[in-house]
Amino acid sequence: MKWTAQCRGGAAGAALLLGALVLAGCGGAPESAEPGGSPDESHLAEAPAEFTGWIAVRRDLTDEALAPGYFSREELEGGEGWARITGLRWSSAGSRVPVVIDGEATGYEVELHQVSYGGRVPVLKLAVYREGVEMALAYTWAAPDSRRIGINLRWMQAGLTRIED
Repeated sequence: MKWTAQCRGGAAGAALLLGALVLAGCGGAPESAEPGGSPDESHLAEAPAEFTGWIAVRRDLTDEALAPGYFSREELEGGEGWARITGLRWSSAGSRVPVVIDGEATGYEVELHQVSYGGRVPVLKLAVYREGVEMALAYTWAAPDSRRIGINLRWMQAGLTRIED
């Protein structure tokens, strides 16, 4: 099967997407996954898989901070400006986890959902949403049987691991 990756964010977005896919143990998306479209159905061939994971987000997150180049390299890599939320749970049947820092909602959610695009190849999708908005800010995908999946948006990161029986 031929694997390709496409991204609405141009070359930089595609590079970020490919990095996330490599971390997930996947070389790209199946050519027939039609990544530019919307998922048309949940796709679970067996019982939903459960995942545990973490989210890290900048504590000083603002709309301006989402602009490329807003944070310096030192700010992005420094530990003080990050909030890390651990012990979170997701289901491949489709679940969104709100991003909450010190009891305060950030207005963002991280979703895991096994879906198919165009009625074709099922994928495990990890997406970041603004609360109340149905279009994802960003997403990545992997094979449905992947043990790990992650995403790095510079201002927010998430890493999930399948809970083995």
